[in-house]
Amino acid sequence: TDTTATAFTVLLPPDPPGDVSAKAVSATQVNIDWTPLKGASGYNLYRATLPGVVLNATNKITAAPFAGPPYADTGLTTGIPYYYVVTALNAYGESLGSKEVAAVPATPPPAPPTVTGFTPTNGPVGTSVTISGNNFSTAPTNNTVTFNGSPAIISVATTTALTVTVPAGATTGQIS
Repeated sequence: TDTTATAFTVLLPPDPPGDVSAKAVSATQVNIDWTPLKGASGYNLYRATLPGVVLNATNKITAAPFAGPPYADTGLTTGIPYYYVVTALNAYGESLGSKEVAAVPATPPPAPPTVTGFTPTNGPVGTSVTISGNNFSTAPTNNTVTFNGSPAIISVATTTALTVTVPAGATTGQIS
């Protein structure tokens, strides 16, 4: 009998992907990212709307494995939480699932208002001033303007201009 020992190599699927993250980037899209694995030939992504994603055909996002990070999951419903698990593939099989991550697609908040100018640049209390800018609310009560800390009354509001009256008690200083 030959008593010489030789090593046997067991060929295994890859480890699960690491550093998995999910980020909502719009009202209908979540981007999933992870650290690529050396030796992985592709990845599967699984999604559910409840925690505890099961790795099965129903939850698999794509029919065929894809090349790798990142992945943009589109056509989602605003306000619904989505849970994700990523697996890696090689010639010997599919890895266990990554840690589960989640994101909720949401409408991004509106851009903050910006003031680009105002006219006239001086006047007594009661003067009508037009403030030019961007991203103002069209509802006058949803905007706030002060003259050096004194609140002004807004009579007209569009997305690019506000018409305000210099209030009693106003002093020379910043319009904000």
